Amino acid sequence: MKKKYLYLLLLILAVHLALLVFFATHRFVGGDEGFYLNAARMVGMGKTPYLDFFFSQVSLFPLVFSSLALDGWNSFWILRGMAVAAGLLSALLLFGIALKMTRNAKMALLALSLYAFSGLIISNHSVFEPLVFANLLALATFFFWLLFHEKRNVIYLIMLGLSLSALINLRIIFAILLPIYACSLWRSEADRRLKLSLVFVLSLVPFSIPNLLLFLRAPQHFLQNTFVFQIFRGDETNLAGIFLQKLAVIAKMIIEPYLFLLLIAVIASVKFLRQERRLTPRYQLFDSPEGMALLNLVALAAVYLVPYPILRHYAEQYLGFAIIVASLSAERMIAVFNENIPIKWQKFVTGGLVALLALSFVPYYAIFIKGIRPNDQKYEIAEVQRITSQMRLLAEKSDTVLSEWAGYSFFSEQVPLPMTEILGFEYPLPFSHEERMKYKLCDNIYLRDELSRQTPVLAVIINEPPAAFAATLDSGYSREYQTGSVSIYKRR
Repeated sequence: MKKKYLYLLLLILAVHLALLVFFATHRFVGGDEGFYLNAARMVGMGKTPYLDFFFSQVSLFPLVFSSLALDGWNSFWILRGMAVAAGLLSALLLFGIALKMTRNAKMALLALSLYAFSGLIISNHSVFEPLVFANLLALATFFFWLLFHEKRNVIYLIMLGLSLSALINLRIIFAILLPIYACSLWRSEADRRLKLSLVFVLSLVPFSIPNLLLFLRAPQHFLQNTFVFQIFRGDETNLAGIFLQKLAVIAKMIIEPYLFLLLIAVIASVKFLRQERRLTPRYQLFDSPEGMALLNLVALAAVYLVPYPILRHYAEQYLGFAIIVASLSAERMIAVFNENIPIKWQKFVTGGLVALLALSFVPYYAIFIKGIRPNDQKYEIAEVQRITSQMRLLAEKSDTVLSEWAGYSFFSEQVPLPMTEILGFEYPLPFSHEERMKYKLCDNIYLRDELSRQTPVLAVIINEPPAAFAATLDSGYSREYQTGSVSIYKRR
């Protein structure tokens, strides 16, 4: 690669890193981030997912980071720093994949720029949530597949299996990729088929062991936590309502200029690749880098429509593959643009497209840095610091607290009331009271009973206390502090 391209690569990565660091140090604490922070802390305190506390994902994420999650705010900054590092590595991997597939440094740098300056990427790769690590592992899996496809070295096959195994055990939804890679490997070399299949299967084992052991210890707990919750966690039970919710989220994605233009670019790229016979039909898609990139994109985009409710930021999980697919025909798209747009208009149109893409970043800045949505203000870093400082003034670190958001007990380093470590009572799951107790998930009956016994020293309530235990709270606790929508009650 020429020196000027190397310098440009370093510049883009430096700006990308600066944006990630800025968001990591200024972005409000994510609601789900508090969930994952406290899950890692619970494991660090010796508790077991599913058996000791409710956890709605497979367990690799809190197990890996548990030792770093025991020190409140210090842990928070360390873990966000690790998310930033994973985000930077993801960007570098995407560039390497695009360069290897296009063999064109300009197109690879263009792909990197689309990725590095995406508001969707920046806002999700600066928080301690599985998304950024899953993105890194998904790209790493494909990168090692590319190396194995090119060099047929078993080492790359082992790395492919390890990356894919870590990915699936981080987020089970990525199991959709397992048959894709398995089919590709099965078709790759007839004379070494069984040997390669055995190596691949064995490489899937190491990162699967923790979840397998937990499943064997309590299969019902594992399934109810990870699968049933994901199906029933939404408020809507009507199929038409569920379908409309999914359509609404898809519409919100499409109207964003960045995502809309990228969708057009992907469609155009697929069309050009088919014309050039670089995308072959049916099973032969498993045999080419172009086909495998497209299969990754389509599979992930499809499977992320399954959970309910679907969320807009899920698009981040397959955005990298969309950019890779688009980059494969980027050179031809530019040529078509130059052929069909008069020279005098080319700079104007190009500038307009760049401006439009830049404007797509503004909502992410407004939402995640400025906190323009009222419900997010309680999660601003300064506000969380105020609340958790008051919690520490009102109770000791060893005291039990009931917090409607898991993040507060993580930052205050206090002991969460059992069965409230992660999730509250607001999810309309089809569980009876007895089943909720079995699966370590609180409900209003449990909370009312524990408050009547005055088990927690503090109760941190968002908005107004639910009617089911408001009277019990008032009879045994007094409100000692309030800021915004958050109130702290202390045992009398």
